[in-house]
Amino acid sequence: MKKTQVKKVLVFGTFDRLHKGHIFFLKEAKKLGRLYVSVASRKSVFARKGKRPLEHTAQRIKALKKLDLAHKVSEGDKIMGNWKDIKIIKPH
Repeated sequence: MKKTQVKKVLVFGTFDRLHKGHIFFLKEAKKLGRLYVSVASRKSVFARKGKRPLEHTAQRIKALKKLDLAHKVSEGDKIMGNWKDIKIIKPH
């Protein structure tokens, strides 16, 4: 009998000041499989947007973990284009 493999779903975002849109997005992503969330570091947000998020990375991670939707929530790359979470998690 063949084992059914649970799909790994990886999403990226800043998730600054969680709101209903974030929660909807995360719930929809979770429907596709085991959810992993990569939270953009303050440094990478500044590099991309030219401004820092209102909340520190640790605050944003804590808020996401509190939702209890993701299998794992982690800080994303500090260096743009490294893609460490993709290499480690290997999402489907």
